[in-house]
Amino acid sequence: MQTSRFSQRGQALIESIVATLAISILLMGGLSMLYLCFAKIWLKHNSHEALICLVSQRSPVSCKNDFIKNMHSVLPFGRLMIDEFFTYSDHLSIHARWSFGMKNDLQHLSHFRLNEYQILWVPITPGGRTK
Repeated sequence: MQTSRFSQRGQALIESIVATLAISILLMGGLSMLYLCFAKIWLKHNSHEALICLVSQRSPVSCKNDFIKNMHSVLPFGRLMIDEFFTYSDHLSIHARWSFGMKNDLQHLSHFRLNEYQILWVPITPGGRTK
């Protein structure tokens, strides 16, 4: 009688360890996927914001520094690589990659092509607010 109770306790311990390990693996995989999805969205959002900054009267170096600061402030894990961050005469271009230690990087390429009909005009009131 005594040996069967000990073997049941041992079996329950082994089953709980296996279940805990399986749940931990699934939880880590799910959290990693959430982080990657958020990183992709954040990369796209900040690329768009950097394009808006490039269209404004600020310097490209200032816009690039803001882009890097915003990316690292929210995404502490991973590595940011900026392949292109330029203002040309007819278009603006940003090509950035976020690497999370995987084979494939998250990439986002943003451009905005300007022509003579596109004018960015935002009237500013004396208080600094837009109308």
